[in-house]
Formats: sequence, structure tokens, C-alpha cells
Amino acid sequence: MAATMSERLAYILTMDTTQGVRSLQQLGAEGDKQLAKVEGRLDRTAIGLQKFGAGALAFAGIAGAGLFKLGQGAADAQANMAALEQVVGELAASEVEEWARGSAEAVGLASKDAIEATTQFAGLGKIIKLSGSDLVNFSTGLVELSADFAAFK
Repeated sequence: MAATMSERLAYILTMDTTQGVRSLQQLGAEGDKQLAKVEGRLDRTAIGLQKFGAGALAFAGIAGAGLFKLGQGAADAQANMAALEQVVGELAASEVEEWARGSAEAVGLASKDAIEATTQFAGLGKIIKLSGSDLVNFSTGLVELSADFAAFK
């Protein structure tokens, strides 16, 4: 059986088409495989970036809260010193401030607390007409005595 020219051509075209379809299917499968790899890498990258972003956001929140507290503490300290100056005067306030710097070690009070308590006792000293170094000694002495009493619990 001799095949005619048109039969041969049809056979060649059929083989080429079948081969072409197979090649396209292989190409598509390989493309799907590579795309899956890229998607996996993108997913891992996205997860890493989410973790980084969450960490950065948490750090920013903590840093912001810390800075706020720092600013608040500075404002409180400044207000305490202003109140002390009103009660004892500027010169005596500088003496109390210097005493308060060592109060943590000397009497176990933070500087801020020592200044606050000294201001309260200085107000009492003013009522009994004390001033200057007498007022400073009176108020810091009562703060030290109060700290000693508090230590006995």
C-alpha cells in the first residue's frame, strides 16, 4: 500500500501537531512547577516581612511609651522644683536640690520624692516663721526622720 502524497502530508502534520501539543503541555507543566516555587518563596518572604513589621511596630510602641514616661518624669521633676522654689526661695531650693541628689543613698528616697517631701515640710516650716538655712535644715531633717521611721515598718 503506497500512501499518496496527501496521506503522507496528513500523517506528518498529525505527528507534528501531536508533538506540538505534547511540547506545549510539558512547557505548561514546567511553568506551573516554577510558578509554585516562586509562590512559595514569596509566601516565605511575606511571612518574614510581617514578622519584621510586627516587631518594628511593637518596638516603636514600647519606645514611644518610654519616651512619654521620660518626658512626664522630667515635667514632674521640673514642677516639683518650681514648687520648692516657691516655698523656700531660689537659694534654699538649690541647697535642697543638692541634698536630694544624694538622698537615694543617704535616706533611701529617690530625688523626686525627697524634693516633694521637703516641699511639704518646708510649707510647715514657713508657718512657724522659718527661713533660709533654718528652713532647709528643718524640712530635710524631717524628711530624713520620716524615711528612718518608714524603714522600721
